[in-house]
Amino acid sequence: MFRGRRALLLLLAAVAIMLAGCTNINETVAAKLKQALQEKVGKAARYDVKLETSPQYKLAQGKVDKLTVTGNKVDIGGDLIADYVCIDINDIRYNITGRKLSSVGKSYIRMDIDENALSTFARRERKDLPGLEINLDKDLVTLTMLRNGDRQSVIGKLDVDRENRLVLVPNKSYGDDASIRRLLDGVNPILDLSKFAFPMNITDIDISKGSLRLKATAKPPASLFK
Repeated sequence: MFRGRRALLLLLAAVAIMLAGCTNINETVAAKLKQALQEKVGKAARYDVKLETSPQYKLAQGKVDKLTVTGNKVDIGGDLIADYVCIDINDIRYNITGRKLSSVGKSYIRMDIDENALSTFARRERKDLPGLEINLDKDLVTLTMLRNGDRQSVIGKLDVDRENRLVLVPNKSYGDDASIRRLLDGVNPILDLSKFAFPMNITDIDISKGSLRLKATAKPPASLFK
């Protein structure tokens, strides 16, 4: 759900450009990437960038072992704010002479999203569902809305659909059938990460009281670097 898939290309291209000829590589790359993240990926209260390569001479060969980007209060798309985002991008290879990326290895992603942020986002997207709330607790999700003053509720678990979307699979409901169908159809998918900066596969869903944590893997396709 970042601002388009080319955002990753722009972000990682900055690595190749900044690494060429820099006397203080880590500080320069971090400063430039923080600026690029805010402009190209999504606004955040704070971004931190860490570059890891050992031994250091590999930088001159166009190799970076891992680039870790962490962000707090990150807009991951449509004004949905994640409390925390961490992206580990591994095995970056770049052509110093041509100042362009050659390849990137597997990446690992973690996102923490608060239930209040999810509810606010859902209400903004579905104004036709009055009183819409999303509550998270002990691996369960509860959706509620109001109809003629009565509360309609669905309780269930999140499941992965099409690798990068989260849908609610209900196991209990309280209300009339038509309202429950309307609620489920209106809210699902609960979260759609298909517009993330690069294709990703959600591998783990963890729900604790008031919070959703997602983990995912990704490997950007070669077409992103052309």
